[in-house]
Amino acid sequence: YAADLDGDGYVEVLSSSFYDDTIAWHSIPPNLPTGTVLANGYLVGPGVNLAGADLTSADLAGADLTGADLTGATLTVADLAGADLSGANLTGLTVGGVTIAWSLFPATGPEAGGTRLTLAGSGFGANVNNAGSVTVDTALCVVRLWTDSEIACTLPAGTGQAVSVLVLPEGRPSSNTVSFSYLASPPAAVPGLGGFGALLLMAMLGGVGIRNARSRAASA
Repeated sequence: YAADLDGDGYVEVLSSSFYDDTIAWHSIPPNLPTGTVLANGYLVGPGVNLAGADLTSADLAGADLTGADLTGATLTVADLAGADLSGANLTGLTVGGVTIAWSLFPATGPEAGGTRLTLAGSGFGANVNNAGSVTVDTALCVVRLWTDSEIACTLPAGTGQAVSVLVLPEGRPSSNTVSFSYLASPPAAVPGLGGFGALLLMAMLGGVGIRNARSRAASA
């Protein structure tokens, strides 16, 4: 168990001895790794085992939970704003009063934008006043459909790999982030030239070069 037991701003970890019934605590300075937070007595961070953990009302804003095991955990009315749940095991997760994005489809798209993105989740709300929004790497994704469990929007133009997609619902905390990657645009093709046309153009240019070389040789 980990908590600030004496209010000094340091986390104390409790331990006990099987042989002499000793109970002790060990004080840890509050310089937790980036993305790791202390919530409801649990050290929450990437890859941690939080199976069955009670994180009710926990402040998990900005927490890095990539690859964490949240099997059977409770996140009722927790704040997940900006938290990263990529690769986390969410089997049997209990949520309520939480804005959470479970998945994004597709997870890749063109740099020019225009692709329809669909976010599945819960706690998005009804968006009655159309005040909710979705951002892809801070750029607005124009909303086409909004329900409590699904949002569809049009991908804005952009660049970058594993950029953050965030739901900002009306009157509720923002969601955790999900990742999206832009695909680089292929080189523009020469209009009207297929494979045969390109070969023909190369042959023509080569023929011009040969004739020019012969002309120079004749005049020498």
